[in-house]
Amino acid sequence: MRRTLLPLLALSLASACDSSRNTDDTGTEMGWDPCTTTTTVVGFEEVTPLGFSAADLVAVVGGSRTDVLQWFTADGEAGDTTDLTFEVTYAGGEVRYVDAEPREGTDTGGLEYAATVPGRDGHDTAEPMPDDTGGDEEACPDTLEVDVTFTFATSDGAFDESADAFLYAYDLEVGHLSADLPYEDLVGSYVPTDPTLVPSEWEAFTVSVGSDIAAATSEGEVLVGGHRDMGDGTSMGFQGLEAVWPPGSDPW
Repeated sequence: MRRTLLPLLALSLASACDSSRNTDDTGTEMGWDPCTTTTTVVGFEEVTPLGFSAADLVAVVGGSRTDVLQWFTADGEAGDTTDLTFEVTYAGGEVRYVDAEPREGTDTGGLEYAATVPGRDGHDTAEPMPDDTGGDEEACPDTLEVDVTFTFATSDGAFDESADAFLYAYDLEVGHLSADLPYEDLVGSYVPTDPTLVPSEWEAFTVSVGSDIAAATSEGEVLVGGHRDMGDGTSMGFQGLEAVWPPGSDPW
């Protein structure tokens, strides 16, 4: 499994007071955000300024889907495959329209490749943008966010999960979904493909599923990650790739 160790440094007071910097819910600095956002809660069937509603988006990405999941070995090599079934459903969760604008005095023209999209619970997601963005508005795209339910099961029994998930989109071409599954809450028989990874040795050990879902196709990844406090104002974390679908896709 390809793993990346990430030293997470505590914020200084000066950077913590700089509202142009993103922080996660522990106060760890995530980077500078070139965009400001205004979030408005909207109805499920309400057509947003993007030209579509959450109902339209769920109609595109929803419904039961099947694919083939490919595991990776501890050495990062393609491994066994298993049948995958997943589904995105709406069960009355909150729907948000996020209006994003370039931060005042910021030239975002050079940031087309990594616009920052507001995410669930204050976590921001860097999304690659088209090469021909050509302007500030494209570097700070508006989004529609929907709190949904995600079911995810594999025929090898590793996963048989149902969890809250975060779905967002810029348009109706594709919806982007992410779900975090605490290891202790898993129903399936999943264990890390790397036998040296022991979940109990980490303060938080999470399986994360991400997927880009279009009307007729989807691709996704299963990541595993953890972190622990080092006791000196820093923490150590890791993130590794466990599986992808369909086989041969490259989520990195």
